[in-house]
Amino acid sequence: MSRFTFNFYNDIRKPLKSGLFSIKVNLYDAHEKRGINFTIKKVKGIEVSCSKNDWKDIWVNKDKKNNFGEVVGETTVHGHKNEIRTILKIKEDILNDILSSEGILSLDSIKKDFYNHTQPNSFVDNVYLEFEKIINELNDAQRYKSRNTYRTTLNNIAKYNNDFKYSRIQGESGLIKGALFRFTEVNKTWLEGYERTRSREGLSKGSIALDMRNLRVVYNRVKTKDPFLEEKYPFGTGANKYSIKEGTARNQGLSKEDMKKIFKYDSENTYLVRARDVFIFAYYGGGMNWKDLILLTQEDAENEYFVRNKSKFTTKKEVHVPLNLTPEQRRIIKKYEGKGKYLFSFLNDDATELDIFKKQESGVKNLNEQLKKLSKELGLGVNLTYGWSRHSFATNLHTADGVSEKSIQEAMGHTDAKTTRRYIDTLIKKESDSINQALDLDDGD
Repeated sequence: MSRFTFNFYNDIRKPLKSGLFSIKVNLYDAHEKRGINFTIKKVKGIEVSCSKNDWKDIWVNKDKKNNFGEVVGETTVHGHKNEIRTILKIKEDILNDILSSEGILSLDSIKKDFYNHTQPNSFVDNVYLEFEKIINELNDAQRYKSRNTYRTTLNNIAKYNNDFKYSRIQGESGLIKGALFRFTEVNKTWLEGYERTRSREGLSKGSIALDMRNLRVVYNRVKTKDPFLEEKYPFGTGANKYSIKEGTARNQGLSKEDMKKIFKYDSENTYLVRARDVFIFAYYGGGMNWKDLILLTQEDAENEYFVRNKSKFTTKKEVHVPLNLTPEQRRIIKKYEGKGKYLFSFLNDDATELDIFKKQESGVKNLNEQLKKLSKELGLGVNLTYGWSRHSFATNLHTADGVSEKSIQEAMGHTDAKTTRRYIDTLIKKESDSINQALDLDDGD
């Protein structure tokens, strides 16, 4: 048995000003047969505390176990619980590092080292662990969709490296415990091998490119901490570099005639009609993203613009997209109007980021199922999905007279580092008549 052992506990004897209880360290010396307790101080202004009930979810019942009592993962917690659990795992690592050092003489010296501990300017040479860090950061930031894409990439890489396990008992899959994939192994040969294998498995170039971009982000986070990694940086152009091959997306846009078929569609099937309504609303709205659509508010409608959600993380400034509602859009709003702040009834006013993410994922899936049926019924000859509204919008504007490419870009909320947003209001207003004419599907019959 090790001389020194420790555990964390929730000190429920006296609440803090916040009403929560401190989380403390109980450190025990088996040789002297005595222990000390000390508080875990604030971390970046965050009080390390929780309620009595939350403590069970955060730490006591943290480990997920199989039928044999073996730890196979962690239970899922969100928000403040996940924030505190993450801090405790870091503090646990720090204490284990201190206890593994030579020359430890007393409980007081361990406490002192714990309080004075600083993170070394180094990194763990393990790609998998850096992926896990990003995944945790995205989860804490409530960016669930991005979190899931990094998790998928991590799983794909682990599977390719044969570091992927599957539990027949639990029906769960994940990384083999202690699996190691060093950054120094990420070179042109490995990257090309991954691409070939994934391509043979039927993965699209776009999906492979997404994995490569995610891996590049992970590599870029650590390369400055090791001169060798900077010197051997594998991404880019040149003889010893790997160039990410971007997939070429097919311009899946419906003609104006096909769009008219959808516009005029009616049925006793409420699911198909709802899919039609949402698709048409999105089409008139620049092919707006499904998440942007469900987050539209009454205030957005009054202001005649909305903030593209994606711009919150991909650009330095919010992207304001015009919301010039057509009569058909107003009819659709009235049909599905929300009772609170949201324009539609898809979300409750108190919806959390997790609620929004779930509606985002399930909603578009259900829509696509109905749109495929709608396409078949109308004889469109395409595998129609929600994304076609955006391509159809761009296609019909591009082929119209009197609408500039700049105006199309602004109507769709596109931007990049070289493009200024100062003309967005004036250009759209000047060409609003041309845009409405190009998109109009109502023949008046």
